[in-house]
Amino acid sequence: MAVTSLALSRSMPLKLAPGTAIIAILAWSVITMMPPTTEGFPMDSFVAALTVGVSGQVIARIVRTSAGLYTTTAVYVLVPGFATYLAMAAFAAGDTEVGIDLLVRALTISAAIAAGVTLGVALTRKVPVPRTRSSRTAG
Repeated sequence: MAVTSLALSRSMPLKLAPGTAIIAILAWSVITMMPPTTEGFPMDSFVAALTVGVSGQVIARIVRTSAGLYTTTAVYVLVPGFATYLAMAAFAAGDTEVGIDLLVRALTISAAIAAGVTLGVALTRKVPVPRTRSSRTAG
């Protein structure tokens, strides 16, 4: 619901909004199904972002529109906003060490999201556009 509202507020046509919601639900499902990582590379965020990149490109090819419409809105469910908030709260409370740890974690998740979406888009950029029956007979 929130992703659909965000998509509509960003002037996405109403008929395209369900595709964005489906991608966001799929990405969130990936995050919840994978084991969470507390240290090191956040593989769950990376795979979910990869899902957003690939799904956005594929749906955009089917609907014949820009993949950016789908990926930029669907990726919002992955943004580590709460981790960033906790880091800022720790800094405000004077607990610099905890704040730095939380901020580094949020930045690591953000980098994994960026890498995942970028890789997903790059891998599916050459996916052929589905041809309709009329385009097969034309020419």
